[in-house]
Amino acid sequence: MSEITGTYRIVTEEEQSLRAKLERLTTKDHGPVFGKCEKLPEHTVQKAKDELNETDEKRESAIKEIQMMVKEKASSGDDLCKAVAEKVAGKEDGFFLRFIRARKYNINRAYDLLKGYVNFRQQYPELFENLTPEAVRSTIDAGYPGILPSRDKNGRVILLFNIENWDYEEITFDEILRAYCIILEDLLENEETQINGFCIIENFKGFTMQQASGIKPYELKKMVDMLQVFVHGDDLESFYKEIDPDILPADFGGNLPKYDGRTVSERLFGPRNDSEDTAL
Repeated sequence: MSEITGTYRIVTEEEQSLRAKLERLTTKDHGPVFGKCEKLPEHTVQKAKDELNETDEKRESAIKEIQMMVKEKASSGDDLCKAVAEKVAGKEDGFFLRFIRARKYNINRAYDLLKGYVNFRQQYPELFENLTPEAVRSTIDAGYPGILPSRDKNGRVILLFNIENWDYEEITFDEILRAYCIILEDLLENEETQINGFCIIENFKGFTMQQASGIKPYELKKMVDMLQVFVHGDDLESFYKEIDPDILPADFGGNLPKYDGRTVSERLFGPRNDSEDTAL
């Protein structure tokens, strides 16, 4: 008779309970979208443990490891690696953690993502020139993009883009991308968002050739470089299985009033006169 060897760990009743909860989450089981996360829900902590292999000890060691890697890579003399070291100088541990979580604690891949983050800013400097909340507020007021104030049942932040009413002469594609950049930077400070991620809903109903002519191929490449977009067609049955219509505005087929971008920009940046004018 052969022996079965290996390492075993007893799963506690608390872990079993939290995993069961993860199977039946609702939109009410998550923290706020805007602002920093004061305390992660216990089921989100369990999700990070199960899906990202995250523990308190591993989190601390991973941050130290990527910080050390940044220094070592910069010493090689590679220009991009040196730029990474310059960009992250003085950054708090939480900044590194978002890249580590995004790559499930694979430090080499997390560093590559950090390099991509810096390279994107070098490749498209026009998107970051004088990039402040006030510079993009009017674009966000208009709903480009939109942000739902509630997370979906999986804890994701929902971004909206309704292309039907977009006037590319009034709001350029670069202005929209600049708004995305500052929004993503702000929302990713929230640990719950780092773990649960985003879902981006693009409504292409009514998209015209005239609007298409306003988007240049190199502009589309910018967006592809920055975002992975989910596009839904006319069959919304599977869509509503993932996104509760009770958290969607009417102009996206939901049960809430029509989307109000001004309310969202105030929740992001505060009242217009009180906004902090700090470039990224």
